[in-house]
Amino acid sequence: MPSAGIHDALTLSGDMSSSGEADNSGGVHSGVARAVQARTEEAGELSVLVWTFRVEQYDSSGNRLPPIPVELRGTSFEGAISDGDEVEVQGRWSKGRTLRAKRVVNLTTGAAVEARGTGKLAVVFAVMFVLTLVAGVAIFVIVAYAAVTGQAIAPPAPNATGSWHGGR
Repeated sequence: MPSAGIHDALTLSGDMSSSGEADNSGGVHSGVARAVQARTEEAGELSVLVWTFRVEQYDSSGNRLPPIPVELRGTSFEGAISDGDEVEVQGRWSKGRTLRAKRVVNLTTGAAVEARGTGKLAVVFAVMFVLTLVAGVAIFVIVAYAAVTGQAIAPPAPNATGSWHGGR
């Protein structure tokens, strides 16, 4: 389990569907969490916590099925998962056949584990980055044009009528 310095472990009330019915995105998978790890990824000023583990499953005869790699991403997490906990995971398959989950039910403790905050915050930072990039390019173009043409960059002077908009 990740250290307490990496996340806050809280027990939540609430359940995820335990019907076992597969949804169109990735289905519901139950099994034992193994190789639980945590890391932090930096993207500019945004820190994203990433929890990874695999879900080991067995068929009715006790034969081990291929493990399912799971990844949770968020700016924070509520709940906890430890190596050996029985879990129920639902999510969407990403490239490389990893199940990206936003919520996991820890069947051992009864707690719901939820990733918080990547969606809206990431969009805000992306929009801010694009606007900053566009403003920087615009300033560069204006300064380069003034340097090439030898024209000074100055605000417009008022016309004879005292208007600033250059009207008649």
